[in-house]
Amino acid sequence: MAELISKKDFYDDPIGKDGALSSEMEKDAYMVFACRHKFCREVCPVYLQTRDEAHTSYGFHTSLLAVARGLEKMENLQETFTHCLECGACAIKCPNTLFGGDFYRYETTTPELVRKVRRDDAAAGRRPTQWKAVEEYVAQHEGYVSDQEALVSRWADGLPLADTADTVLFVDYFTATQGTEVPTLLVKVLKALGVKVGLWKTPGVTVGEQLETDADGWWKNAQANADGFRKAKIKTVVVLNPHDYTLMIKEYPKKVDTSGYQVIFVTDYLADLLAKRGAGRLKPVDKAVSYHDPCTINKQCGLNKSPGRS
Repeated sequence: MAELISKKDFYDDPIGKDGALSSEMEKDAYMVFACRHKFCREVCPVYLQTRDEAHTSYGFHTSLLAVARGLEKMENLQETFTHCLECGACAIKCPNTLFGGDFYRYETTTPELVRKVRRDDAAAGRRPTQWKAVEEYVAQHEGYVSDQEALVSRWADGLPLADTADTVLFVDYFTATQGTEVPTLLVKVLKALGVKVGLWKTPGVTVGEQLETDADGWWKNAQANADGFRKAKIKTVVVLNPHDYTLMIKEYPKKVDTSGYQVIFVTDYLADLLAKRGAGRLKPVDKAVSYHDPCTINKQCGLNKSPGRS
């Protein structure tokens, strides 16, 4: 489970047409603006490439404070919020999180802030460069809902997946259409371990881009997923996409009943299985391999010992 699940209700309130911020939002912005350490810069993968301080957590909050004080306008800040990857590295280094979070119950939540501003911009008709590509991407994912069962399960044709099971693979649209080697290899490993799982064939849209443009639609999909798991009496949901996993365990609990089932990331699921069943079933490969440590799981969820954490 994520170590930090924050919920700032004032992120649901749109920024006023005149740039007015709620007192809580302005306080948030000032708390970061007042920082003179700027630890968030050197851990930001975007800043390391662009060297533009406007692209850092410090830059985001300072920009909003400038809007609140009448020194800038939101329509002039479109590119500022375009580049953030929402990895959460800045929050780990932020003194507001490091030193004040536990005592004051306050923490920096830059990914949530960026989503809020992007959502407000979309609602207000403010469009940064290449926004059309984002709209097309969201529309593509929203469009697959009507034919989702065929699209998300096509990769599994001929593979030994159970029709019914209390453990299911949650394979999102991207993985099912552009990363098919991942679920395919997973099923082969599970077969070698003698484990049968099912495939969740009706996944509601989980992409973060929808959360940034249509929050109501995203939460309806979140509710449908959670209700569907319980109705089908699913006990374990194995998620293959680290972004989906992070959103499910960090965002879902804010507004959705997540009781009755467990969400686990695929590498942790495999590590547990190998520890219990792996001996003698799989032959070790004498090769050097690399493991991509997803930034969202490591930094936002605090799971920095995956896979197979104790």
